[in-house]
Amino acid sequence: MDTAAAVPLSIERTLEGFFAQSRMLRHPAMWTRSHGVRRKLERYLDLECERFLTDSEKVLVHAERQLHSLGAVVRVAGPETLLHALPGFLGQRWLPRHPALARVQIMVVSEIVSYLPTAGILDRRRVACSILEVEAQVIRARQVLAEAADPT
Repeated sequence: MDTAAAVPLSIERTLEGFFAQSRMLRHPAMWTRSHGVRRKLERYLDLECERFLTDSEKVLVHAERQLHSLGAVVRVAGPETLLHALPGFLGQRWLPRHPALARVQIMVVSEIVSYLPTAGILDRRRVACSILEVEAQVIRARQVLAEAADPT
C-alpha cells in the first residue's frame, strides 16, 4: 500500500508545496515578506479556524494540541479547510495596515487559491463556490487598499 496515498494531505504539506513551487515568491524582495505571510496565516488558522474543521479534524486538533499547542490546525486539517478559511485572512482584523505588506498578503492568498485546483489538490468543480468566495474577498481587499491609498 502506498503510504503517501493513505495519509491525507495537511495544510502544512499544502503550504510547503505552494511555497516551494511559486516562482513569484522566489523573488528576493517577495521571499521574506511572503514567508512572513505564511507564518501569519498559520497563526490565523490556529486561532480562528476551528469553525471550518470537520468533527474528526476537531478531535485530531484537540489531541494534537495536547502534544504541541501551536500549529495543530496546520498539521492536522486538510487543504479544503485552508480554502474555506482564506476569506477571513483578508478581513480587516488580519490584513496588515501597511500597504506593501497588505499587497503581499493579498497576492499570496490569490496565488494559493489558484494553486489548489491547478496542482490537483482540490477539484475545482467541487469547491467552485469556495474559490469564488476567496476571489471575491481578494477583490474587496484590493479595493479597500486602493481606497486607502486614494482618499479623495
